[in-house]
This record gives sequence, structure tokens and C-alpha cells, in this order.
Amino acid sequence: MKRLSLFVAILASINLYTWAGETPLPHITVYGTAITDVVPDEMLWSVQIRIVRQSPEDASAEEAKAVKEVLSFLKQLRVDDKRVQMSQLQFGENREYSSSSWVKSGYYARTDVAFKLTDFSQYQKLWTGLAKISGVSVESTSYDDSKRIEHRKETRKKALEAAREKAVEMAGILESQIQEPVEVEEDMSVNQWQSGNNNRNSVQNDENQNTREDGQLALGTIPIQVRVKVSFRLLTTQK
Repeated sequence: MKRLSLFVAILASINLYTWAGETPLPHITVYGTAITDVVPDEMLWSVQIRIVRQSPEDASAEEAKAVKEVLSFLKQLRVDDKRVQMSQLQFGENREYSSSSWVKSGYYARTDVAFKLTDFSQYQKLWTGLAKISGVSVESTSYDDSKRIEHRKETRKKALEAAREKAVEMAGILESQIQEPVEVEEDMSVNQWQSGNNNRNSVQNDENQNTREDGQLALGTIPIQVRVKVSFRLLTTQK
């Protein structure tokens, strides 16, 4: 008798699990999308310091001097030390392609420096100052938003509201009413933060790009997009 009761209990649990894993019918499934355009308040910089010399000692010494100069320059512009990241020194033989083959041409020493700029008025000074340091190149710059998490939460709320509004409208046309939501899913393929690789918020390696005639940056906006999928239980009001 105990075995039979246990078997019935297990069977009931399986049926309950199967029901919970399926969307109850009748139901209505809709998508809600919301986009919030925010003005960026941070700029991410990626700078490479690469020195090539005939001897490894000279390459290392000149590279160390350039790194010190870059860090000193950033400190002069009051870039927060906590926002500066520096990679380990990379060192090796420098090779150049000549006469259909790669030939050794001295040695290189390289370090990558990444930092965040929050004072956009320093933009032109940064370009000008870094350009004067030998062996320094700006690999990329991109915009970011320090409050993107809060903005994403607000955008997600708008997306859910849009989904509910759409479901109410569609159900009304079918002479039905929506009930409680039975499934909610966020489409992460759409919801990725627009990174620096996106053309809408990236700055090319041209000091004149995205600047106005007065030398100030034309910041534009960064889109934060959220898309959700929601299923509501549907109650038919037809008689």
C-alpha cells in the first residue's frame, strides 16, 4: 500500500512538472520592445605604446620612457588613476614584409594602456598631447554610460508595459480578456548593450571625427534596447 501511494505521488509530481513546463491554453503571446536614448558620460580609450629599436635594450628603455610620459600626461589632465589599466610589457623580434618574405628588423617593446575619460572638455588636449609622444597610437575610443544598469531597468519596465498594452488590445479585438502572465522571457540577442564597436557610439581614429566646428564633441546618444516575450492566460468573454 505504501509503494502504491508513493507511485501515485511520483506520478502526480511528474504531471505537475509537465504542466508547469508548458504554457496553459488558451493564451496569448506578445512581444514588447522599448528603446531609451541616453547621452554618454564616459569615453573609453585604448592606447598602444610600441617602440622599435635595433637592440632589445634600446627598445625596452625607450618604451619605458614613453609609458612614463603617457601616464604623467594622463595625471596632468586629472584622469583618475583608478580608471587607468596597463597591460604587461610585451617584447620580441620585429619583422617586416619585404621582397616576398618576412625579415627581421630590430626588436619591439609594447604596452597597452586603457582608461576612461569623464571630462569631455579634455578630448582635444588628449589627442594633441598623445600625438606628441613617440611610439604612441590611439587604437580606439568609444562612448559608455555610467548609469546603463539603471537605464536598462527602466527600459525593461517600458518593454513589459508595451507587451501588456499590446496583449490587451489584441485580446479585446478577439472579445477576450488577458489574465495573469504565465511566461516571461527577455530576448538577450536584442538586449546587448551597444558597445564601442557599434557605429552609432564609436569614435574613429581621426581627431576631427565627431567634433563640431568649435572643437567640442558631438556626443549624440547611445540606444539601450530591450525586447521581452510575454504569454498571458486568455479568458474568452463571448457568450
